[in-house]
This record gives sequence, C-alpha cells and structure tokens, in this order.
Amino acid sequence: MHPRRRLSPPSPASWLRRLAATDPGRARAINAASIALAVAVSATVAWSLVHFGHSDHALLAMGPFLALFSGLVVKDSTRRDRLITTALLVFPLVTTLSLGALLDRWRAVEIVVFIGIAGTATWLRKYGPRANALGMMAFFGMFFAVFLRPPVKELPQFWLVAACAVGSVLLINLTLLRRVPRRQITTLLSEFRSACVYSLDAALDTIPGTKDAEQRRLGLSRIDDVSRAIDAWQSEFRTEAVIHSPATAFAAAVLDARISVEHACLEILHSRGPEGATALPSPLTAAVHELRTALLPGAAPAAVAAAAERARSHQRLIESDSPDELAVVITNRAVIAQATLRAIDLTRPYPAADAPATAPATPPATPPATPPAAQAGPPPPHSRWRPWLGWEPTTRMAVQVMVAAALSTVVGELISADRWYWAVITSFMIFTGATTRSSILTKAWRRLLGTVGGVTVGFGIAFLLAGNPVTLIALCVASVFCMLYFGPLNYLWQTLFVTILIASLFGLLGILSPHVLELRVTETAAGVVIGTASAYLVFSTSSRPALLHQMAAYFDALDHLLEQVRAALSGPGLEQSVLVGVSRLDAAQIALQDFTKSMSLGFLTGKRGLAASLGRLMTVITQRANQLGRMAVVSTSEPPAPHRDVLAPILTGAVDHVLASSDRARTAMVENQYADTRSSDTTIVDMFTELPPDLRVAQADIAQMLSQLNWALLRVVEVREHY
Repeated sequence: MHPRRRLSPPSPASWLRRLAATDPGRARAINAASIALAVAVSATVAWSLVHFGHSDHALLAMGPFLALFSGLVVKDSTRRDRLITTALLVFPLVTTLSLGALLDRWRAVEIVVFIGIAGTATWLRKYGPRANALGMMAFFGMFFAVFLRPPVKELPQFWLVAACAVGSVLLINLTLLRRVPRRQITTLLSEFRSACVYSLDAALDTIPGTKDAEQRRLGLSRIDDVSRAIDAWQSEFRTEAVIHSPATAFAAAVLDARISVEHACLEILHSRGPEGATALPSPLTAAVHELRTALLPGAAPAAVAAAAERARSHQRLIESDSPDELAVVITNRAVIAQATLRAIDLTRPYPAADAPATAPATPPATPPATPPAAQAGPPPPHSRWRPWLGWEPTTRMAVQVMVAAALSTVVGELISADRWYWAVITSFMIFTGATTRSSILTKAWRRLLGTVGGVTVGFGIAFLLAGNPVTLIALCVASVFCMLYFGPLNYLWQTLFVTILIASLFGLLGILSPHVLELRVTETAAGVVIGTASAYLVFSTSSRPALLHQMAAYFDALDHLLEQVRAALSGPGLEQSVLVGVSRLDAAQIALQDFTKSMSLGFLTGKRGLAASLGRLMTVITQRANQLGRMAVVSTSEPPAPHRDVLAPILTGAVDHVLASSDRARTAMVENQYADTRSSDTTIVDMFTELPPDLRVAQADIAQMLSQLNWALLRVVEVREHY
C-alpha cells in the first residue's frame, strides 16, 4: 500500500512546474523566446546606428517595439500563412511611416489621418487575421511617425530599422523555429503522462470540499490542455507520416487514455469518502499501483505490458456492482488505455504513409483542433431608434476607436504636449482583441493596474541601470519574453512588462525622470477613461447578446456530440464523428470560458456567484459528455454487446432524455425561461434497471455517466432560476 502524501504549500519549484504545465509543448515559451531574440537583434541594430552612425536617437525607441509588434500581431493558423503575413508587414509599416513624415508640416491633417488609420485598423479585423495584422502595423507605422516626427531626409534610416525589425522576426521563424513533429509529439505525450500523474496524486492527497481540491481541478485541467495540444499537433501534421499509427486510431487512443484517467481520478476521490479516508480498499490500491507503473517516465515496455495484462486479468475477476468495485474497474481500464497509447511506436511512420506519390491523398482523420462554430457571431438585432445595433461589431468599434483616439489626442495634448501619444495608444489598445463593452472595461482596468505596477518596478530598475546600454537592452529583451510568456495568462501581466520595456527604452534614450513616470500613469489613466467611455457611450450595445451566442454555441456542440454518441452506441464504424464531436465541445467550452474571463469585471454587479457556479457545472457537463464519447469510441472497436436488441432502445432512450435536459438548460440560459425540473431526476437509472442483471452490471459505467450528465444539466436550470 502506498502511503498518502499531503500536498504541501507550493514551493518556487512547484510554482514553476505549475506554470510550465499551462504551456503544453512549450509553444508559448518558444514563441516568447523567438520574439525576444528578434527584439534583441533589432535593438542592437538601432543602437549601432545611433552610436556609430550618429543617427536619430528615436530609432532606439522604434526598433524594439516594431520587432515586438511584428511577432505579436501575426495570428494565422498555419506556419506558412504566418510567414507570408510577417513578410507583408513591412509594406504597410513603411507606407504609413513615410506618410506621417510627409504630413508633418500639416499637423492637423496628420492627426486626422492618424485617427482614420486607427479606425481602419479596427475595421479590418472583420477580414481575418492577416488583414488585422496588416492594419495593426499600419497603425503603428503612423503612430511612430506622429510620435517621433522623423525628417524626410532621414526616412531611409527609419525604413532600415523597420525592415530589420520585421526581417529579424521572419528570419528567426525561418531558421531557428524548425518544426520537428516527432520530437513535438514525444514531448506532448511525456507531458500528458506527467499531467496524469499530477491528477492521480491530487485525487489521492486532497480532501473533498477543501481548498486542496483546487489541486485536483488543476490536474484535470492540465490533462485536458495537453490533450487539446495533441489534437492541434494532429491537425498540423499528417500522423501516419510521423508515427506508427493511423490518425483516427491515435486520436481514439489519446481520448481513451485521457478520459479513463480523469474518470479514475474522480472515482478514486469518491471512494475515499467525504472526509478523505486514509486508506483505499486493497484491490483499488493495487490498481492505482498498476496505473503508476503505466505512467512512470522511462518505464520499460515490458513492465507497462505486464501491468496492462494484470489489469485485464483483474477485470475478468471483478464485477462493478458496488462503488469501490466500479472504481477498481475504471482504474484498470485507465491502465489498459495508457498501455495501449504507450505501445504506439513513435520512431517510425505507419506503412500507409509510404504509399506511392501517385496514390490519391486522403484527408487527415483527426478532427480539427478548433472546429468551426455554427456561426461567426450573434445575428445583429434591429432597432428603429438605434440603427447601429444592426452594424457589424468591427464597424461599430471602428467608430468608437476613432472617437476615442480624437478625444485622447485633445486630452493628451492638454496633459503634456510631448507625451500625449500615451493616451492615444492606450485608448486604441484596449479595443484590440475585445468584442464587447464589458471586455473593454475589464481590459482597461487591467491595463491601468499593470501600468501602475510597471512604472513602479520598471522605472526603478531602469534608474539603477541608467548609463549602461548593454544591460538596458538585456532588460528590454527580458521584459519582452515575460510579456509574451505571462501575458496570455492575464492582460495585467502584459501591461506590466510592456511598461518595464518602455522604462528601459527611455533609459536608453537618456530621458528617464520622475516627471516622465508621472506622465505615463496620468496619460494611461486618461486613455483608459476615454476608451471605456467611448465603448459605453458611443453607439454602445449590450454584451449580453454576444454572451448568449457563446452559450448557444456551447449547447449546439453538446447536442451534436450526444447525437453522435447515440448513433455510435447503436452501430459500429462511427468513431470519427464522435472524435470530431469531442473536439468541437472542447473548443466551445474554451471559447465560452475565455469570453466570460475577458468580461469578468462585468460580473461584479451581483452576477459573480452565478458565473462561478455555472462555470463549474459547465466543466462537469463537458467532462461527462467527453467520457460518454470515450465509451462510444471504445464500443465501436469491440464485438457487439449481447442482447443488443434489448440494450439499444435503452441507450437511445437515455441519450434522448439527456438531450431533452440539454434543451431545458439551453432554454434557461439563453432564453431565460424555466421548466419544472428537479436535479434528483432518476429516469435514466430507472431505464437501466429494466436490463437483465448481467447486462445491467456491464452497462453500469455508461448509466452512471448519463445520469451524472443529466443531473448537471438539470442543476444548471436550478442555479439559473434562483439567481
């Protein structure tokens, strides 16, 4: 028996491990390091031009920022598209930079054009990531022209720095970021097993209902994150050409291993009781030991195979007619699933990948990492007195941005004729990546907090390093890396480190002073207030329709998966459609979570408790639905169950009942209408009691999943009704 280990408070090393777990495959770290290296190259070139070529000191401010934004704005889905977009960035950048320099003698015209470009850049978001990136770089080119006011005769030097900034990003992506698909999938599978071990330890160590239970939720989330990264890998590479497995079989093996471990962890936690019993039943302890063996890093294939064989033998000797026995069965299934995944040879391609080039190409069997939603956005409402409600969001936000930029220019000039651009850039940036006024409010608040923190930390460090250009350039690079690595976790961190970057650049320019510190905070606060006010007062629309649309998309994905599960449970050969359904539901949940997180400040007015409760229930619903998907995929590869003529109507009726509960939950969440529901509904359990005893025992796990999913959906209705 393995002694239980109480989870201790997180140490710095464990905190770093938890942080790394949020970055499957180290994709975010690699991206941050590549852009930071490009910033180092661009900053070095700009400093060399200033120091040795006696060029304008303004190049020191422009070079690193343009390299940063060149890597930051490119969001295309494929590597080829990202490279093309990056190469194209130099054209709008040089064009607007030159336009701003030519219009310098007509200050009023220059400002009007600047405001127009800000609105156009926002409007171009409707045409996809490439148009958005080109529009953003056009804005930054004009911004630096207005900010730095380069003389026309010195434009070639500014063009050189701009081209170097974009070229350094492109060159690093071409030469250093080589794709090694076999290494990537090996790393992802290793991280997947580490996440499974973490979740297993959390299930064994935490006490239900306590703060330690957060460790268990974090473990399950880590498993899901790595699994989605593996799906993304399959959507980018041809699986059969890299590893010895067909794409569909590999995706099914990953899903089986993922869901079986999550299910085992939940059953282990349940078997310990509400107080967290100190010992597990002996059969379950043995099953947990076998699971650890299958997950052990560097475990010998023979040891993993022996553990799986013992699990199979144990499965034949036990019946899942009690909670403890069910936990043993599910844990043994996790052992078998992990051994099956681990048995896949990652060192050679599948034989089908060696087919002649003249053979017709087949589409990849793996589902896309982010399946498309039913529609891009909510249908525009109509109003006689408020016609802008029918405009597309990008059109409405373009007008809001132009109003905010115009007001920020005036107010910024009143605060400081030399530093007015901080107000403009702030009012523009809080609109980027936002789609609702609540998300703009949340982003604006985080930007203000991040700026205050960055001013305090960054300017203090820059004062200490003043006069040492090499160290200040190193600080620029470090702040860029931290901004890109931590920024996706919270916009506050992004603003914090970009302010540190600005402080280090001002140290390079030799203009760092307490007065500049004060102006930075004041101008940022002005931009935040003006941008938020424009979002709420200029052609404003409620955030509620967009939120309801995200909820409807989630329930669409859930219903689609349930329908595919119902079909797969009734007949073989439908595992691919179930895999697509699981991927689509995962993507819908992530979209909903990200959307609600982006507008978290909007939930402070009495709805924070509702959002938290519904978020937890949505997680339960997704987990149970994915577990059903796993069972359906496994059932398609097994011999037909006995008494199929008796079982099929029960399974179909149970899934139909869950679909009806899903419709009730959708009606409550989206339409704010409530039916008479009770989460204690036992309809599904009653259905399965009609089966013969042997068949009832064999279907106990799927009956449990359907019943728990039905409970969670009805509980959504109850929670929504009482808030």
